[in-house]
Amino acid sequence: MKLKLRHKVTGLALFSALLPAIVLALLIFVQERKSTHIIGEQLDAMVAANLDQTTRDIYNLCANANDLVQLQVDAALGVADHLVKEEGGLRLGAELVRWNAVNQLNDEKRGLELPEMLLGEEWLGQNVDAAKPTALVDAVRDMVGGTATIFQRMNEEGDMLRVATNVLTLEGDRAIGTYIPAVDPDGTPNAVVSTVMRGDTYQGSAFVVNSWYLAAYEPVYDSRGEEIIGMLYVGVKRESVDSLRRALSSIEVGETGYAWIMPGQDKMGRGRYEFFRDGAAEMQDISRVRDIDGRDYIEDIRKKAIRLQPGEVGTEDVAWQDASGNVRYKEIHYAYFKPWDWVVGVTAFEREFDRPHQEVAHAFTAILKHTLIGAIATLVVVGLLATVLGGWIARPITYLTNISELVAEGRLGQAASQMEECCQVQSGNRQLVHQQDETGQLFRAILKMIRNLNALVGGVRDSSRQLAGTATEMTDTARAQEGTVQDFGSSSSEIAAAVKEISSTSQELSQTMNKVSESARNTAGIASAGRSHLEEMREGSEGLETATRSITGKLSVIAERAQAINAVVTTIAKVADQTNLLSLNAAIEAEKAGEYGLGFAVVAREIRRLADQTAVATQDIEQMVKEMQSSVSAGVMEMDKFNEAVRTGIDNTAQLSGQMENIIEQVEALTPRFDSVREGMSSQAVGASQISEAVANLNLAAHQTSASLQGFKNTTDKLNRAVQAMQDGIARFRMDGDKPASEEEPS
Repeated sequence: MKLKLRHKVTGLALFSALLPAIVLALLIFVQERKSTHIIGEQLDAMVAANLDQTTRDIYNLCANANDLVQLQVDAALGVADHLVKEEGGLRLGAELVRWNAVNQLNDEKRGLELPEMLLGEEWLGQNVDAAKPTALVDAVRDMVGGTATIFQRMNEEGDMLRVATNVLTLEGDRAIGTYIPAVDPDGTPNAVVSTVMRGDTYQGSAFVVNSWYLAAYEPVYDSRGEEIIGMLYVGVKRESVDSLRRALSSIEVGETGYAWIMPGQDKMGRGRYEFFRDGAAEMQDISRVRDIDGRDYIEDIRKKAIRLQPGEVGTEDVAWQDASGNVRYKEIHYAYFKPWDWVVGVTAFEREFDRPHQEVAHAFTAILKHTLIGAIATLVVVGLLATVLGGWIARPITYLTNISELVAEGRLGQAASQMEECCQVQSGNRQLVHQQDETGQLFRAILKMIRNLNALVGGVRDSSRQLAGTATEMTDTARAQEGTVQDFGSSSSEIAAAVKEISSTSQELSQTMNKVSESARNTAGIASAGRSHLEEMREGSEGLETATRSITGKLSVIAERAQAINAVVTTIAKVADQTNLLSLNAAIEAEKAGEYGLGFAVVAREIRRLADQTAVATQDIEQMVKEMQSSVSAGVMEMDKFNEAVRTGIDNTAQLSGQMENIIEQVEALTPRFDSVREGMSSQAVGASQISEAVANLNLAAHQTSASLQGFKNTTDKLNRAVQAMQDGIARFRMDGDKPASEEEPS
């Protein structure tokens, strides 16, 4: 699938916007459970720590209340001791008093008689009416508050009977006649009685008649101080500590959780506990409460609690069914406050503490939801922006792509025109070509490239045309030089033939001169032999005249041939000069052609070298020909003179008789001249041989020049083909003013 640039830009922007959202959503999704678990554990730990702290706070409240009440009890006990001493002390009287004793723990009754208990000298009596004052106990209450009681020992076991008290029964009467057994109904020693019977003061919680008190029990000795006859009690009812109850009632444990207290080791109070919720206290029977497995978890908590160290907190997770039959889970934290025998604690329902877990989960879900919504919104916004920006970015690129296609197709003129038009299009009140971003730089670079390419193609086209013309001229020149060299070869052949003919003529002339010399000798012999041979001398003179004319003719032919050789040599010199000029022009054109003309420059230098050699050879030939012409002219002049002499001799043959001696002498004088002419002819023959050899070398140079010109022609042909290929390539590019391909004339 082929995507356009604007689509790629849009897709890239959408992907860039969507990827972080997807990664973030995946991270949120992956980290949700882990984070929820970690946060849940931390929340559970915080809840547990909070419940532990609340339990410790309750424990500390009890401890503080105990300390405050204990201070009050201690103060009351001090006041009671002080009053007892002021009244003269407690002692037993002589008279017996009848009592109907009632066990405060199990209401067991029994009758007995005991010595009267005296305060000073006064019997305390048996006052049941709360409206009537009782000595000492009411005075203590009036002074420091609380309750006070005087106990009398009933028996050896240590049962203690209330003989004077301001503790009231449920009916509102003074609780005299009730006693504290030394042994509880379960057979365990009573803590208060056993402590007092050891001679110690008991301080702490105590069950008094029908309720629990914070009390102090002090042993009362007889007048000798040896035997315990009873005990003195002061105490404050625990339920009367309003500040503690208000504090417990104000404790909030979640939405429906609560604080509670229940007895620890007190068997009488088991199965009941008091809980505090919504600012109120409520007593509840929990003896039948079980978890979903039927376990008496309350009893388990009690047993575990009484084994805890002071301030130590225990926990218990319980699953139970509510009144609607729904299974619920609660977490119980507890501690044991030993001074009051209280198991204190808090109960929290897990579903209430699951709410932070749910809120965390909902928060992660909301984050994920908002992330997705934000991602979608971002995707829409980015998509719109990417579409606009993609079009804005891709539009000039698309335009440049079209321009590049025109350049690739060779339509440079059209590309340049469109670029010039594009440079005038306003974009954001700024010309595209003047923008300073990458688009403007790209526009300017491509515009500059097209202009440079246009100029380059035009220059290359002109250069190719000029190079084509130069190559054509070089080809024509090579052809002309080749023809000239061929003509030069022909002329060289003609020169060689003429030289051969001159050489042959010179040899014939030499032979003739030998004959003439022989004739002259014969003539001299004849002349010396006598006048009788005058006719023969005349005939010989005529033959000599004929031979002289022949020699003159031969010398004329030699002069003409020498003149022809001189003309050919002149032609060869001109050809050499023209060749040198053409090779110079070829070297100049090759230099213009650059690397395409390197081969032509080498060939041109070789041709120039050969032309120089040819010019030197022609100069040598010209010099030889001039020397030969000089020799021939001298021979002709001598022969003319000789011919004139012969004619004169013939004309004067009749007169030779008297002048024979003179003729003989002249004939004899001619012999050296004939020898000189013969030597000149020999020299001429040698010069002709040298000319022939030079012409042969010139002919060889002509052949070499022809071969070089053939190579030069081949090179120019290759140059023509390269130029044609370059012109064909340049023809693909059409610039301003060029005709379309369909309108171009065929070449």
